[in-house]
Amino acid sequence: MVQRKRVGITAMQRLVTFGDSITDGHYLDNPKTESWPALLSRMLNIPVKNRAVPGSGNLEILNNILNFKFKFGDLVIIGWSLLYRDLIFNNIKNRRIAHWLDRDDYDLWSNIHSETDMATRSGLYIHHTDLYLKSKNLDCYQFFSGHRKDKGPKFIKKPNSWINKTIQTVEDYANDNMHPGPISQKLMAERLFRIINDE
Repeated sequence: MVQRKRVGITAMQRLVTFGDSITDGHYLDNPKTESWPALLSRMLNIPVKNRAVPGSGNLEILNNILNFKFKFGDLVIIGWSLLYRDLIFNNIKNRRIAHWLDRDDYDLWSNIHSETDMATRSGLYIHHTDLYLKSKNLDCYQFFSGHRKDKGPKFIKKPNSWINKTIQTVEDYANDNMHPGPISQKLMAERLFRIINDE
């Protein structure tokens, strides 16, 4: 359970979410109505800005958070991604490292970075996000939005904004038979709603 003082549900003006394809609602029939951010915003009766990007790794998610223009009263929820994704910054176009992209790049990258290394890096991104959003007086919840049975970073100390409860379970699948389907997305929204309301 998140252990931090919050401004309260009545002060929430907008839901802002970050993450990868799961938070985006990738491969759902209608992500703008079926994704957990869309469903949660309706439960909270506030608008949503879903800034999740399919394929994002945790460095890309952090970069998107740091470049977003937050407003007073924003409720921020981050579904962090898989450890074995990365982003290489470039002046022309940033390059993603992932197993479904350039396999040679990914093999070279994964031989250099151990799971401990990537968990530690993700832990730094998660803690930086916690401190950054606290400095803006924004309520924040963070969790690992892993695929299937992935457990998330094992080597990091979680900040107070970390949700220690399981948020995602796959009860059904989206159109690609890999991503969470509408029932799973609804369950995620309901679990987050209960946590936000301290139920």
